Amino acid sequence: MHWSSSPANRATFTAHERERRWRRLREEMDRQGIDVLVVLPQWLIDDALYVANQSGAVVFPLTGEPTLIIGGEGSNVATAAEGWIADRRSATARGSTRVAYGEAVAARLAELSLPSSARVGIAGLGPSYLVHVRQPEGYANYSTVMRIREVVPQVVDGTGVLAEARHQKSEEELEVMRRAVEVAEASARAIAEHARAGAPQAEVFGQGILAQMRGGAEEQMLSWCAGRWGEPKWRFTSPPPGQIGAESWYILTEIGPSLRGYHCQISEPIVVGQLDPQTREVWELNAAAFRRACELMRSGATWDAVEDGVKNVGRGSGYEIDFLIHGQGLGNEGPMLIPVDTHAPFRGMPMREGSTFVLKPFAYPPGSRFIARQHDVTWGDTIVVRQDGAERLGTRPLSLVVV
Repeated sequence: MHWSSSPANRATFTAHERERRWRRLREEMDRQGIDVLVVLPQWLIDDALYVANQSGAVVFPLTGEPTLIIGGEGSNVATAAEGWIADRRSATARGSTRVAYGEAVAARLAELSLPSSARVGIAGLGPSYLVHVRQPEGYANYSTVMRIREVVPQVVDGTGVLAEARHQKSEEELEVMRRAVEVAEASARAIAEHARAGAPQAEVFGQGILAQMRGGAEEQMLSWCAGRWGEPKWRFTSPPPGQIGAESWYILTEIGPSLRGYHCQISEPIVVGQLDPQTREVWELNAAAFRRACELMRSGATWDAVEDGVKNVGRGSGYEIDFLIHGQGLGNEGPMLIPVDTHAPFRGMPMREGSTFVLKPFAYPPGSRFIARQHDVTWGDTIVVRQDGAERLGTRPLSLVVV
């Protein structure tokens, strides 16, 4: 996705927010011994959006003014537009979509005449627990990095600079995420309003997507898992086949539109028809686990203490509880604690105020943990960590929707 030619997507945040971010970046650059930070946009634009408020390659020095190198259609025109960064250049003279970012960034770095001791950090060279958690080997393009290495003295991984700066959100960022959650909740309502026995699942799915588009989401995300209680359910992120069942049909959704690059997620289970008697037991534990997690997720609390406290909600109930949570914000943020991965790296790690996550703990009968969504009515919301516990960014009731 390239936002360079869209004026509607440039005036998102204030100059105050820009200065806050740049100050935080330079604090981390100084702490990590990085003289110039380079951000590349080919595969992920999240870091570029954070630094420049639009897509493009960014050359961001510890001192002095940064440079934005725009690529793609209309980039030669977009350089004349206003933006966070005054030094704006096109990577291609005529706005071609065939963009050699490495060559353009290397040319700019050569202009800086960096001393031999200078260290250039490239974001996305390596992994992080806090950002790009679904790219465990980084995202930077090999050929682009090789072009940059030809002209700079030392190249190091700059992922940690962005990770530390991005993890704790400002109130301006949180306001955008609240609006994204509003769009997600409208999508959930649209699904519930159209979900009826015999209705084509693809059409009901489409109503959820349409609601996100009407809400202004530039990226729409809806996952759909449907079927009867006790049966495994396949996860669709494109229109699902078949019809909604005639007797009792469970639609499990994850809804995650993005606004201005900021992603949210909610989980809304919708039941069409009669509830299976076991559903109510599982649902009540899910709701109790969510509330308990919100109580425990205070800044400074450790991840293992919160996870242990949430799992204790199921003690003596005959069910077990998994703590499922992962970061939300500009793309795939972290930490990411999911049932199929180890949580050991996060034991003892404290939570930070202003960090944002989708929280969706769930209960299940012993022995069915890895049978996909067999007994699933998982409910979740995007939350922000505060000093006295987690704050929900959504406003819909914590209740099971039955239509």
